[in-house]
Amino acid sequence: MDEMTDPVFGRLMFDGFWSKPYVISLFEAEVELGVRIQCGRDEEIESSQRMAFEQFEANKERIIGEAENAILDYYRETAPIYREMFGETDSGRRVPPVEVVVDLRDVLTPLYLWFPWNFTENELNVGIVFDCTWDPGHGLAVKIVNGEVAEVGSQDIVL
Repeated sequence: MDEMTDPVFGRLMFDGFWSKPYVISLFEAEVELGVRIQCGRDEEIESSQRMAFEQFEANKERIIGEAENAILDYYRETAPIYREMFGETDSGRRVPPVEVVVDLRDVLTPLYLWFPWNFTENELNVGIVFDCTWDPGHGLAVKIVNGEVAEVGSQDIVL
């Protein structure tokens, strides 16, 4: 496995993406997830990816708080649709009641922070990517643009 030290991201390993372990406070708990940077083994990490990471780091508590609230709102909005789809037997397990942010731990597994290539000038993008109990094939993601939560949806909004 290839390794490198980036001036902003620090020590990275290449496993299809440049990545490293990362710890954040999420849903009122410390969780370890990964950082993944969309970049080939022999390519240079983009300055916009570095700036997106620095912006995330500098505003982490606020961004995570906004993301948690946006996820809770999204869950409350979409849960009834999934409950109806799964029926009484599966809905309690896959789409349980979630009243507060900490309850999201029961339905979401944080996977990684995603720093994609940037195709839009003056836009810094970060994705927070999760597995979820109600849609394991598509998961959940939070799209952050220029330090603000822009969208919550399936993982394809950031991947």
